[in-house]
Amino acid sequence: MNGTALADAAQMLVGSRYLLHGRNPEVGIDCLGLVMAALRAIGLTPREPPPYALRNRTITPHRR
Repeated sequence: MNGTALADAAQMLVGSRYLLHGRNPEVGIDCLGLVMAALRAIGLTPREPPPYALRNRTITPHRR
């Protein structure tokens, strides 16, 4: 695997909409979705991870 190509592919996804468990950059991705999409962009086929949930349900959004 070429780390530079992977980093470049991930950089192209910055700004994608966030969606928990999202795997499609056109709809929304989460952090794992970003990695999986970047791997696919460089021609690799990542394995789908097992289901997961948020660990902390008391997170409050940052307000400006």
